[in-house]
Amino acid sequence: MACKGKMKKQKHAKQSISIPKDIKNWVQNPDSFDFLTEEKNQSFYAFPKNHTSILEYAQAFLHTLHYGIQRATQKGKNSLQPSHSLALSNSLNSNLFPKVELNYEQAISYLRTESLTLPPDTPLGYVLVCYQNHPLGFVKNLGSRANNLYPSEWRIRKTLES
Repeated sequence: MACKGKMKKQKHAKQSISIPKDIKNWVQNPDSFDFLTEEKNQSFYAFPKNHTSILEYAQAFLHTLHYGIQRATQKGKNSLQPSHSLALSNSLNSNLFPKVELNYEQAISYLRTESLTLPPDTPLGYVLVCYQNHPLGFVKNLGSRANNLYPSEWRIRKTLES
């Protein structure tokens, strides 16, 4: 398909030299991704290098609602919060995050965005919670409690009781 006129420069996604190194390590094979930033909501994304030209072409003519895999959001000056889409991504380098295996009741509580009690030996910081070895998302372990980072708009409101 031929394009008339010049392609517009992306307004909200651009290459950034200030991508924190931690974010690049959060993915497997980081050399196969372009790392992009969205300054509006201070988010960092990874997009496959072999498809970047398609993204740039599409963004020249279309309003892009979502692209790539959101890796993190800047929280405060020096804090990065891993995103939920990172937890569910096949490219997650899960060895960099401590993991906690949840039982069924705990997993449902997590998916309802309720609070969780983690084992006392769980390291402080961001923890990947899993059910039957499948990642569900992240919590932030503060020691005495854990902040549930599951997107509230995705929460389970009711479950079927058997």
